[in-house]
This record gives sequence, C-alpha cells and structure tokens, in this order.
Amino acid sequence: MNTAQQIQTSPATAAGISLDDLDNTQLNNITFDVVVARDDNGDPVSGFKIVGKNSAEYQSASNDIRIANIMRASKRQKSIDTSTEDGAKQVAKQVAENNFAESMAVVVGWFGFNRNGSAMDFDKEIVGKLLTKYPTWIDQIQSALNTDANFMKV
Repeated sequence: MNTAQQIQTSPATAAGISLDDLDNTQLNNITFDVVVARDDNGDPVSGFKIVGKNSAEYQSASNDIRIANIMRASKRQKSIDTSTEDGAKQVAKQVAENNFAESMAVVVGWFGFNRNGSAMDFDKEIVGKLLTKYPTWIDQIQSALNTDANFMKV
C-alpha cells in the first residue's frame, strides 16, 4: 500500500493540519515561552509567555498599528525620502515602535521574574519597562512570533 492509499484508509493518522478543531477559538491562545535568561546549565530561568499572530491580542494591535500608519501617511504632505538619513531614521523609528507595540500586545505572562526574592505576579507595565531597558528582547519575541510552528497544536 502506498502512502496516499494509507492516508485515505486511515485518516486519523494522516499527516497535516487537523480541521477537527476549526471552530475552537482556544487554539488561537496557544502560548510559547520566549526565554530571556538561562542558568549555567542552559536551562530556562526567566522569560515571557506569548500568544501568536492568530490571537485576538496580536490582531487588535496589528489593526491599531495599521490604522495609525494610514492616518500618519494621510496627514503627511509628501512621502518620506528614505534615501536621506533623516528619512531613513524616521522609518526605522516607526518600525521599532511598531515592533514594541506588537511585542507588548502578545506578552500575556512571564516566568522567573522576582522582586525581593519572591516571584512577581505578571504586570504589563513592568513588561514595557523591561522591553525598553532590554530592546534585544523585542527581537527575541518578534522572532518567536514569526515562527508559526511555535503556535500550532501538534
């Protein structure tokens, strides 16, 4: 029996994306751990729990960013000249602000953050301060966010 015949005769074991859970909105809330600190053995110590691009959090932030960009562009008298240093800086700043906003939206929890030796409850305001102090963490969140496999139910 070839592979195609096997898949047709035993669909329960077929490879691919199951459509059985198509109406299950909980699948959009699958989280992925973005580790920002490891111990000497390489084990995760601290990090963020993020939801993916199919989540309500990401979709809302993405829509808000899109609206703000459209409004900003419509108020501008002329296009940004990205061949100049000032124009390139302006676009780079906007991209960084958009990435920050997306990262803030998708962080829904954390692990390993302490104050005075005690684990802290999740605080979105502190997440903003952390991402401002450690901008490379935004890059780590964006990288994880752009990997669909991190948010697929297997």
